[in-house]
Amino acid sequence: MLLATVIHNLWNAASMLPISINRMNELAIYPFLGITVLVVQYFIIPKTGLTGLAISFIFMDLVMLFLVFKLNYKILKNF
Repeated sequence: MLLATVIHNLWNAASMLPISINRMNELAIYPFLGITVLVVQYFIIPKTGLTGLAISFIFMDLVMLFLVFKLNYKILKNF
């Protein structure tokens, strides 16, 4: 869970650039990704317990970290 928190804080801090210049439409996948992870967690927690919960959070946060860094690169490449 600590690793998931660190990754979440990284992409959350990095997302301030697109938010500050109103390019949030590329980050609109986050609610859909969150719902998908909740559904996966519903089925995986009875089998794996809290370890599965942590792994699913890490997966979601890694996807968001990749998307946010890719968007930031695209924004900063234009400057």
